[in-house]
Amino acid sequence: MRDHNELFETINPDELDPLVPAYYVVVNHWGKSIGCFYEVVADESKVLAKERARLLKFSNPDLKPISVGYDRRKMDYPLKVSDILAVNSKAHHQVQFADILSGAITNAAKARTKGLLRPKTFAHDVMELCFSKKLIVDGVWPSDEIDPKDLGTEIESGADDIDAATYAAMILKNHPLTKKPDKPN
Repeated sequence: MRDHNELFETINPDELDPLVPAYYVVVNHWGKSIGCFYEVVADESKVLAKERARLLKFSNPDLKPISVGYDRRKMDYPLKVSDILAVNSKAHHQVQFADILSGAITNAAKARTKGLLRPKTFAHDVMELCFSKKLIVDGVWPSDEIDPKDLGTEIESGADDIDAATYAAMILKNHPLTKKPDKPN
C-alpha cells in the first residue's frame, strides 16, 4: 500500500462506525443485567440493521456458554439478543427517543471537553441522569490521572483467559471450539 487512500478504498463505509463496537458492550451489559434474551430495535437505515445477520451470530444459542476477555472487560457468549428488528425511525417513538438521548449525551460530552459541564446546566443534568440510570456503561474519559488500577484493568490474565477479539473471529469462522458439544445419543 502506498498511501492511506488505498487503505480507505478497501474499507466498507460502515466498518468505522462506532455503533458496532458500542453494540457489543451495550448488549453484553444488558444481557448480564436482565439475564434473558431480548430484542434490539434499530433504525433500518443504520449499521445495526445492515449488519444484523453478522451481529446475530454472536447470539446463536448453539454457541458454547463462555466468558472471554480480561479483567473488567469480559464478554459472555452467547450474547442475549434474540433478534435485531429493523424499523423505520419515523414510525417508532423508541428510536426517535434514542436519537434525542444520543444527541443530548453528545452535547454534554462536548460541554465537558470545553470545561462547561457545571452543576445545574442541561449538559451536567443529562450526564448525571445517564450515569445514575446506568445508561452509559464502561465509559472512559481521557485523562492523565487514570491508570490501569483506576480502570479495573490491572488484573493479570489467567492461563485459561481467551482474548475477546480472537474468540469473536472464531465465532464468525464457525470454529468448532465455539459450539456446544454434541449431546450423546
